[in-house]
Amino acid sequence: MMKPLFTACLIVLTGCTDFPDVDSRLATSADGAAFPTLVPIDAILYGGDSPRLGEDDAENLLNRVANLRAKARRLQTTVLTGAERTQLLEAVKRHGT
Repeated sequence: MMKPLFTACLIVLTGCTDFPDVDSRLATSADGAAFPTLVPIDAILYGGDSPRLGEDDAENLLNRVANLRAKARRLQTTVLTGAERTQLLEAVKRHGT
């Protein structure tokens, strides 16, 4: 009986709340600002003033690829040696976990 009463009181109280005027918080400099220019998506994706890779950028990118591949190879190696793995498995069997 208390939950529905509490919920009803909460709804009534939120209806009486004074919400802040959001429009008054906007900067006055935004009043006369122009909207951004809309351009077709194809111009953004495929042409126009899109930046191109220079010779140095391509070399840096290839170096980064090589470094990432080397890191991936290191992450794929086993962490434990065969003896360490055997020792760990025997300890798990001993403790019954």
